Amino acid sequence: MGDAIFKGTYTTTNKYPLVCSPYKVPFLLNILGSGHPISDELYTLSSYGLARVDDLQGTTRGHYQRLPVQLMPDNANNQDSMASAEASFTDTSYNQELWRKTQKMVFSSYSDKKARGYV
Repeated sequence: MGDAIFKGTYTTTNKYPLVCSPYKVPFLLNILGSGHPISDELYTLSSYGLARVDDLQGTTRGHYQRLPVQLMPDNANNQDSMASAEASFTDTSYNQELWRKTQKMVFSSYSDKKARGYV
């Protein structure tokens, strides 16, 4: 088994703001009810894989935090198919400043088009 197993494409059942910095870096803000339901890929990670993601995102340094979300698979209409997972949100200390700087321009997914110019 690898460090990550693709489970499918899912969408959050709640709305969250997904914004991009001027350098095209995506940030998911923990401002429940603002923005859109967010669609993205879901993976199951090994302990080692999760530790690597946490290190990359600076979770222990206060850059991001993993928080629970409820998800619905994009290919299902049945609420019995809901899943629970953790999403990487920008640390709450950055929320309001990013919300202000991005002029509340929110997206429902982070596509290749939005990633052009990523620094």
